[in-house]
Amino acid sequence: MFLLITVMVLLTNCFRSGKKAVIIAPNGEAFAGDITCMRCHENIYQSYVHTAHRNSSAPANEQTIKGSFEEGNNEYMYNPYDRIRMEHRDSGYYQVWYSPLRELAAHRFDIVIGSGTKGQSYLYWNGNELFQLPVSFYTGTNSWANSPGYPNRVFFNRIVNSTCLACHSTYFKPINTPGTPPAFSRKTIIYGITCERCHGPGAQHVAYFTSHPNDSIARYIIQPQLLTRQQQLDACAICHSGMQAGNHTPFSFITGDTLNHSKDQVPAHLDVHGNQYGLLIESKCFLHTQTLTCNTCHNTHQTEKENNTLFNARCMSCHASNQLPACPMYHTMGTSITQYCINCHMPGQPSTTLTLQLKSTDEAVPAMVHTHRIAIYANATQQVMGYLQLLQHGKKLLQWPATY
Repeated sequence: MFLLITVMVLLTNCFRSGKKAVIIAPNGEAFAGDITCMRCHENIYQSYVHTAHRNSSAPANEQTIKGSFEEGNNEYMYNPYDRIRMEHRDSGYYQVWYSPLRELAAHRFDIVIGSGTKGQSYLYWNGNELFQLPVSFYTGTNSWANSPGYPNRVFFNRIVNSTCLACHSTYFKPINTPGTPPAFSRKTIIYGITCERCHGPGAQHVAYFTSHPNDSIARYIIQPQLLTRQQQLDACAICHSGMQAGNHTPFSFITGDTLNHSKDQVPAHLDVHGNQYGLLIESKCFLHTQTLTCNTCHNTHQTEKENNTLFNARCMSCHASNQLPACPMYHTMGTSITQYCINCHMPGQPSTTLTLQLKSTDEAVPAMVHTHRIAIYANATQQVMGYLQLLQHGKKLLQWPATY
C-alpha cells in the first residue's frame, strides 16, 4: 500500500510540475524514463546513451539527421524528370518531389529510424498514421539512397506498423481500431531502445528506491541475467529473428516472456541482418554449450560495433581453455591467428533484406553484416591466410578488407 501511494504521489507531482504525462505500458506498469536511471546508474547510463540501440529512433532535427542538406549533396535522382531534394524550410526538414522543376509533393522528416551506424531511414506523420519517406541515408558512401525495398520511383505511401516501430523504439502507443490502418498517439512515444525496453517499466522501481535509498537489493525491475537461457535469448530474438511474438503484440512483449518457437525449423538461408538468432542457434559454439547467450559476446551497455579485437578476445576466453578446442591454425600460424577469429568464422556477408540503391541507374547495394552462424568459411580463411602471409613478408596492408 505504501509503495502504491508513493507511485501515485510521484505521478501527481509530474502532472502538477508540467512534466510529460506518465506513459503506461500495455501490462499496466508505468515507465519512469531512462533519465531517472542515471541517478543511481550514472556510469552505465553515460555509456549506454551513445549506443546504436539507444539511438535507434529519435525526433528528426539537425542533430539526428545524418544526411546533407547542402546544395549539390541534397538530391536523389530517380530519372531525368523526377528527383527528391532534401530541403531545410522554416517548419523543418523536408523531402520534396520535383518533376522536373515543378514541386509535386513535400513531406517533413518527423522521425529518424536508425542510429546512422549503417544508415538511416525516415518517417513522416499524416494525421496519426506514419509513413516512410522514399529517400534514406547510407553511411558507407555518406550519401542519400532509395529506401530499402522501394520501387525505383517516387513513392510516399508505405505505411509503418507496430512491428517495425517495436524494433526501433521502446514504446509507441497504438490508437487504431480493428480494420483500420495502424495509427499511434503522437504524444505517447518513447524513442530508442531505452533501459526499460530490456529491464521493464521502472516507475515502481524508482518509487521504491526514492523511499528506500539504502536498500541494496534490486526490486520491481527485471534482471535479465537471472532469467533462463531461453528467456535471455528471446529478449534479443524478439527483434533479431524472424520469429513471432507468440500471444503478444509487438509492444506488449516484456523481457522474460516467451516467443513462438514453432518456426525454429529454419530455411537453408537466413539473412545476416534479419535473423541473427536463427543463425546463432545453428552454430556449434551454441550447440556445444548450455550457457552461451547473446550477452556472452555482446555488452549491450557499451558501444562495441566493429571492435574485432574485443570480440576475438571473447572467442578465446572459451577456446583457450581445456573445455573447447582451439583453432587448428594455431599450431602453424602461432598466436597471431587468435586476432582473426571473427574474420574467419563470422565474416561479413551481404544482406538480402537490407539493400540500398545509391543511384537510379545502379543495382541495389547490400549492406555487409557479420554472420552469426559461427562456422568455417573457406573463402574467409583463405583471405586471412593471405593477409597473414603478407604481414610475414613485411607487406603490411593499410587496413583489413571491408567485407571481412
